[in-house]
Amino acid sequence: MTEVTTTDDFDQAQALGNPVVQQIAKAVYSQLAADNAADEGRPVTRAEFTSLLARELGLKASPQGKTFSDVAPASLFYDDIRAAREAGIIYGWSDNSFKGDTILTRAEMTTMFIRAYELLHGTVNTELAELSYKDRSEVPSWAQASMLKASFLNKISRYADGTYQPSGATNYADAIGILSGLWTVSKATNDSKSN
Repeated sequence: MTEVTTTDDFDQAQALGNPVVQQIAKAVYSQLAADNAADEGRPVTRAEFTSLLARELGLKASPQGKTFSDVAPASLFYDDIRAAREAGIIYGWSDNSFKGDTILTRAEMTTMFIRAYELLHGTVNTELAELSYKDRSEVPSWAQASMLKASFLNKISRYADGTYQPSGATNYADAIGILSGLWTVSKATNDSKSN
């Protein structure tokens, strides 16, 4: 096992040669470099974020893995989407579609992130936590547990007006920001898994 020195300063972590920071930087920057038009405010699709998560986790699809009816084998994100489905990070819709070209909502991003986080670190315990966002009543029922966990872990932040805007579009700044917290373990995590 590699010894990892941790720090809250990104530049210092890179200077120390922290392999986790280097891995995150490589995944983030290679994805952004592949899309020259990408900027922080550009919306992210469900397929793009799924691909970022799958690549960050190093997920690989098995040959017999399930596919979605609307994700063609020729799709750029085909293998990443299949791998994320097999890992339990995404489920798709009841008609076996994924709707990968749809803009990812902030609630979807948070739910996918927490599934990935718990895959790495174990179940997040939120027994005494509560959502403090002004728009918490707008959080879809399927996303409430994930939103609570992400908020408890300080992995998501509110807007200046105290809202989270769970139905709002995820942009690249949101996606990269939440992905950077994937490797930071919190004391709220139970049953920690070793990698």
